Amino acid sequence: AYRKMESYWLSQFAGELPVLSLPTDAPRPAVRSFEGDRVDFELDSVLSDAVRELARENGATVYMVLLAAYSALLGRLTGQEEVIVGTSIAGRSHADLQGMMGMFVNTLALRMNPYGEKPFSAYLEEVKQTTLGALEHGDYPFEELVEQVIKQRDMSRNPLFDAMLVLQNTEQAELELAGLQWTPYPIESGAAKFDLTLSVSEHEQGMRCTLEYASKLF
Repeated sequence: AYRKMESYWLSQFAGELPVLSLPTDAPRPAVRSFEGDRVDFELDSVLSDAVRELARENGATVYMVLLAAYSALLGRLTGQEEVIVGTSIAGRSHADLQGMMGMFVNTLALRMNPYGEKPFSAYLEEVKQTTLGALEHGDYPFEELVEQVIKQRDMSRNPLFDAMLVLQNTEQAELELAGLQWTPYPIESGAAKFDLTLSVSEHEQGMRCTLEYASKLF
């Protein structure tokens, strides 16, 4: 099974790998800086419901629709034929890990081709198949993939991808304890792990979005 997963990922990342070349406001530092900032915005219920309906009509998930839109935007901004977007999944597929406390997360790199005059529905189908294949082989360690396909590290960038998409579809509910009310509040970390990270959280009224960016670049 391990060799099958390895073969899948090596085939996905064969050949010359695309490097995300977004237009920046400043030259890229020679060594990656993790200084960052963020922009918060909301997708209202009308737009959020339209995203969910588009997913249903195409037999896809909300994540796949967001990934298709995000990667298409990155392709448009860069003019590149291919883009790689990172995501993370819960690494608890083994039965022995189901009841164990701790952080079990694996990173996935998704290589996509938004280039060309294709309908969005056709591109969404491509993204769907790429995502399903990645999830099926998601237990392969990301660090192993990096070691296999990156022959020389560029210290100004992250390995394999510089854009991330995260979807949280569990409601961060308010909590009441002994007369106290706790409400989730976004924290300003002042850091960015990647050039761009789009984080989306679904709730009844719509979707909360945070775009985290490398402030040394933008």
